Amino acid sequence: MAIPTLTMIPSGYKAGKLYSVLPTNGDGDFTTTRSSSGTRVNKDGLTETMAINVPRLDYSDGSCPSLLLERSSTNLLPYSTLAFNGGASPTGYSIGFGTGTYSYEELIYNGQGASKQTQITTGRSYLDTGSLILTANVEHTLKIQFILAECNANASDVIVFFTNFGASATYTFGDIDSDGILDVKFNPLSDNIGNIRIGLGANGNIIGGSYLTFTQPQLEVGSTATSFIPTSGSTVTRTDDLVKKGGLSNLIGQVEGTVFLDFEYLLDLGTDAANDALRDIFIVGSDFNNTNVISVDNYRSQFRVFITANGVTSSIGTSTAGSSQANTRYKLAIRYKNGDSKAFLNGVQIGSSTNSVNFTNTLDSVFFSYNNSTNIFKNQKRVYDLRTYTQGLLDAELIQLTTI
Repeated sequence: MAIPTLTMIPSGYKAGKLYSVLPTNGDGDFTTTRSSSGTRVNKDGLTETMAINVPRLDYSDGSCPSLLLERSSTNLLPYSTLAFNGGASPTGYSIGFGTGTYSYEELIYNGQGASKQTQITTGRSYLDTGSLILTANVEHTLKIQFILAECNANASDVIVFFTNFGASATYTFGDIDSDGILDVKFNPLSDNIGNIRIGLGANGNIIGGSYLTFTQPQLEVGSTATSFIPTSGSTVTRTDDLVKKGGLSNLIGQVEGTVFLDFEYLLDLGTDAANDALRDIFIVGSDFNNTNVISVDNYRSQFRVFITANGVTSSIGTSTAGSSQANTRYKLAIRYKNGDSKAFLNGVQIGSSTNSVNFTNTLDSVFFSYNNSTNIFKNQKRVYDLRTYTQGLLDAELIQLTTI
């Protein structure tokens, strides 16, 4: 993706591109630390596995990639790759009931295994995960991708059934969204052992001629689904994406400057104070200890912008209540300058400060997600673009830069 040309930027302004869609191009490319593999959707639409410490440039949103940053998560379904291994159904799943005439077929969908169930004559069959042990009284998220072009079912047909767990739950074909995704929440009670049934016969007979195809099933602790974690016989954990970069002093304005971020937040914190530790979005500064930094956070459904110079913090702007939403694209620009600092979000000024800006240490680092003994922030987001300018841009330029 070519970085857009900003025709209103005067000549002589230095724009330093800190994030590049080409991971080996440019001085500002980030160092990614992730002690496990992780998946992404590549430019061909295929879900593929990226090795340890390799950044995930994800094309889920189309032709423009984003840097995908996610929290650690575990796929609690021990068999999610849906490999048949020569059998009549995916390895690790048993066929329940099995009445009427039916079949199961192994398919490939966007580079991953898929299972197609066909109920040829009226009857009942489904795939059973076998016994699962979940943490009681903790919210879980089940996400399954259904291939709508390979499905023929009524909206009222039950396709997923949680059984036992102290609380059962049923979900129908009508619960699938227009993209074919079933994304549901389930809270097991005191009895935390049970099974999940997936298929058209999960809770009763189905008419002949019905069929259902799904891929990439994933069950996680928490209220937000993350990217696919393949499993083939045991649960698997994808660790945090920790991203930072130092040695960027020549790309960051030291006396004055501008920071621009184009991003999408993946976790909706709402107004829950318990999630405040996850609120940081990114930090530009001399360190991670908030002595000399420019920072943005997501605090109870509001974006907040701060500048801390020599340990003195100034609020530059706060968006309106409820303006911070998950899965929404935002463009944010911050001008920092003595007596004239401003913040713009999606083309609108959200605040300003006339305080002095006097950084006593060189601004040379960017942190998107980080973990050390004293500071932790592991938020979930897609980063489409990050730029710095070594001079403070004009209001009109900031409006143009941030307008969606």
